[in-house]
Amino acid sequence: MKRLLTVLALIACDGGGSAEVGEPRLDGGSPFGDVPSDSTPPGDEDAVRPAADTDADGVPDDQDNCPNVANADQRDEDEDGAGDVCDATPPDRDADGSPDLGDNCPDVANPDQADADGDGRGDVCDPAPMPADFDADGLPDDEDNCPQTSNADQADGDADGVGDACDVPVMNDDMDGDGVPDSADNCPLVANADQADRDGDGSGDACQAMSDADGDGVDDAVDNCVFVANADQIDVDRDGLGDACDLVIEADSDGDGLSDAVDNCPQRANVDQADADGDGIGDLCEPPPLPADVDNDGIEDEVDNCLFEPNADQADRDDDGQGDACDPVDENDADGDGVLNASDNCPNRPNGDQRDRDGDGVGDVCDAALGLPDEDGDGIADDEDGCPEMPDPAQPDADRDGVTDACEPEGDGDGDGVPFAGDNCALIANPDQADVNRDGVGDVCEGDQDGDGVADLMDNCPYAPNPGQSDRDDDDVGDACVV
Repeated sequence: MKRLLTVLALIACDGGGSAEVGEPRLDGGSPFGDVPSDSTPPGDEDAVRPAADTDADGVPDDQDNCPNVANADQRDEDEDGAGDVCDATPPDRDADGSPDLGDNCPDVANPDQADADGDGRGDVCDPAPMPADFDADGLPDDEDNCPQTSNADQADGDADGVGDACDVPVMNDDMDGDGVPDSADNCPLVANADQADRDGDGSGDACQAMSDADGDGVDDAVDNCVFVANADQIDVDRDGLGDACDLVIEADSDGDGLSDAVDNCPQRANVDQADADGDGIGDLCEPPPLPADVDNDGIEDEVDNCLFEPNADQADRDDDGQGDACDPVDENDADGDGVLNASDNCPNRPNGDQRDRDGDGVGDVCDAALGLPDEDGDGIADDEDGCPEMPDPAQPDADRDGVTDACEPEGDGDGDGVPFAGDNCALIANPDQADVNRDGVGDVCEGDQDGDGVADLMDNCPYAPNPGQSDRDDDDVGDACVV
């Protein structure tokens, strides 16, 4: 009661023109005068009012470090007392230009904010991928000694670096049964107890005559991958086809990061996949270009004594360094042997040496033309020929013993440095003794080495049969020669 009287007294003292106490008010106000709207109702002075929270973030204004912008986490990276959302410059720990609050990887700079998998975490913050493990044995392929077959124990009994699970079963160590262990046998698949190797190339003579398309020393008849060299004959999946010929998805034989299925040169590392001629075969796998031979006579231009006229025999009867085929025709020297017709003892057949052993005034080469016996068909009659069993028209005789060099035990009829007895092409110089098909006849003496009916001079792949001369990429190298 005392409190009410006090209030009434205050109203009575109000000089603002308020209505008398107890009188009704025209403005609908309290008959007791104006009362502040935030006043605690009489009797509730001790009640606790709810704390103000302007930004409705659940943090009272008097405790909020950014009261006008919602920031329930109250983050303050620079510890300046003002929440990050209220800072003039938002924190950017990794200095990549993306404020930490919106950065999908705030501790590692990634200005592009790349997130390939869309998981909300930047790619640079994603955990590293697990290493490849093709056989799922718990060992990364690059450390696994048998990556195609599960072998968690990595057992390698023979310590050859290839796990036992991938080792090729060996029935014995003498596959050809010739009494020579395979490790020492120069022809392990063909019996050759004598280990003969006449050319000293490390491959036994018994293996020289075999068919070996990929040149890996394994006869095609038993090779489990005929056109790809694989001397070890490894066949991990035991399907009868060597691993070198198996097409395993994601296999990368050359380790260049490209699977064999798409690699344009799967046997040699070529990350750039360079293919200058666009034929689908990487430059590193292209066969070497054939030597230039303008006149197609089988003689390389750099050693051909008559560059633009075919002359496979390289005849040069006047020894002027220029082949007879290129020597100019002189009306006074019908046979072009350098001896004028008037003095030539055989004017229609070249015989620069004018040899006439029987002294009949007719050159030896013309004696044969008259029908005298000429067993070797070299144009020199047998009774005049210093080597009647071997064609030798030039009749070189270094020791002047009447027996020409071609018939000497250590003679060298073609002057290539290889004695006649061991020369695989005795009349055409071939110091390298190249014999691709290993038939005992040097390549320069072959007419059709691959036996496909196309002469070597015209064959776009003279070392592999291709009678149709297929050349799909028009590079002048037959498809049969493309590795």
